[in-house]
Amino acid sequence: MQKIRLLELTILLVLLSGCTGKTTVTPAFYVWKSKLSAQDADASYLNRLDAKKFYLRLFDVDDKGNGALPMAEYSPDSCTLNGDIISVIFLTNRTFLRCPPHDIDALAEKCIKKMNALYASRFGRLPQEYQFDCDWTEKTKEAYFGFLQSASRLKPEAAISCTIRLHQIKYSKQTGIPPVGKGVLIYYATSEPTDFDSTNTILDNKEASLYIEQARTYPLHLDVALPLYSWGIVRNPFSKIKLINGVCEADVSARPEYYKKLREGVHEILQSHYLRGMWLNKGYELKVEEVSPEALQEAAATLQKKLKQEDRELIFHHLDEDILKRYPASNLQDLLKILSK
Repeated sequence: MQKIRLLELTILLVLLSGCTGKTTVTPAFYVWKSKLSAQDADASYLNRLDAKKFYLRLFDVDDKGNGALPMAEYSPDSCTLNGDIISVIFLTNRTFLRCPPHDIDALAEKCIKKMNALYASRFGRLPQEYQFDCDWTEKTKEAYFGFLQSASRLKPEAAISCTIRLHQIKYSKQTGIPPVGKGVLIYYATSEPTDFDSTNTILDNKEASLYIEQARTYPLHLDVALPLYSWGIVRNPFSKIKLINGVCEADVSARPEYYKKLREGVHEILQSHYLRGMWLNKGYELKVEEVSPEALQEAAATLQKKLKQEDRELIFHHLDEDILKRYPASNLQDLLKILSK
């Protein structure tokens, strides 16, 4: 009898040890559009993922020489999102380059007040979490971190989080650790869109993996954001660049008479025409960048190996009808499974 009980106990311990390696990965979405339709936030799609958290971009802050001002206010209120809504604003790095130290507290107060007003007007309550998105640098860390500390003092009852870029992980000794409760690792934007010769400026897995060798020892909890978006990078004969959001290879294959393939992902414009509302001249070049499901799986596998083993959110960027059509819910479920191993 004792031998049987000992065997049962051994089996139980083995089963329990096999479960301890699992982490819980919760899906969420960034909402980056100015107007969100019912098709963008397709309820059946979100239900299949059990996605109940949304990071809502309210406005941007920039300083173009006249002081820090809110820009590009967003109003995605044409559709009801069912779940937790987190308020997010984007602040340019130059905002903190130009903001005098004695104005940092006032800037934080203005941002919090505007976030509260916009959020309350849409949801009838104040935010429970404030997230700040800024690609700060060594030169701006003191000002930006002061801003975050001021926001925390203004809203001590709320959670304060911020985004973390790849270079801010690799060079954390230089760029510092932000004074927030948690961060979101932005696992994309591996190079500047102006780099027309790069393989893919949205996500280059080989390049991105080089930046997170120290991620396991990063002192903040890290959620993760992965890219679902695409764009077209247009270059004129004078090498000037502009972006067209949402462009994918399907746009090119649908109008083959307008394009001549120069190399993988890069096309010459054969006839002047509109592409997603933007006029393209004959002779310009169009580089299409999108992220394949396979590239996303590779990214998730790398992150699973490099990050600390802890429960986290996987935030998809971003919620959009065209994106949901390109990525079936099963694709995103695969990513959740890979990260939870």
